[in-house]
Amino acid sequence: AMFALGVTRLQEPPAQALGLVLAPGRAWLAALFLAPSILLVSELDNLLQMVIPLPDELRGGGTPEQGLALVEMAIVAIVVLPPIQELFFRGLLQPRAVAGLGRMRGIVVTATLAGLAALALGGPWHMQRNLTLGLLFGLLRECSGSLGPGLVLNVAFGALAVLASYGVFGIPGFDDLESAHTPLAWLLPAALTTGVGLRLCQSLLAGRPSGRESGGG
Repeated sequence: AMFALGVTRLQEPPAQALGLVLAPGRAWLAALFLAPSILLVSELDNLLQMVIPLPDELRGGGTPEQGLALVEMAIVAIVVLPPIQELFFRGLLQPRAVAGLGRMRGIVVTATLAGLAALALGGPWHMQRNLTLGLLFGLLRECSGSLGPGLVLNVAFGALAVLASYGVFGIPGFDDLESAHTPLAWLLPAALTTGVGLRLCQSLLAGRPSGRESGGG
């Protein structure tokens, strides 16, 4: 309902205003390099749990979803949530926030709103994840002028989360829950590739007008 009300106030063609346009090749490359950042976000979650432990009902170790429940979980994580999150937060809200507050503050404010929405639904652990990922998706949205790279990365993270719930990767502290933290042998390469992705975003931003100059587009 909020999205429908907001779209009626758009002054640009909806596809352009929401970022439903083609993204430059470097933005897709940046999204690829940012994919391993999911390990860093997971480790931030591990650190947060040292301060605010998970309730017993949210702890892992139970029987993974099977059958129809697995299909439902996959549909929500991969098909439903990513386009809703990207269209509403990065498509509708972020360009308006960037136009009024400037590039970086607009991205931070939008990511914070996404985190607060997750806080209401799933507690501080969901807030951390949505806020951190919101910064990455917001940066991709701003540097590319398109929802495409961030949406694909969001879908990929949803798919990885579903696979991780079955321990497919066996990464300590990520989907191997016998370990409380992910070793540096995994985190350092993830940080390196994430740094490359951020550098690509920075190079793209250098060629784009700031939010105040471009009116948020």
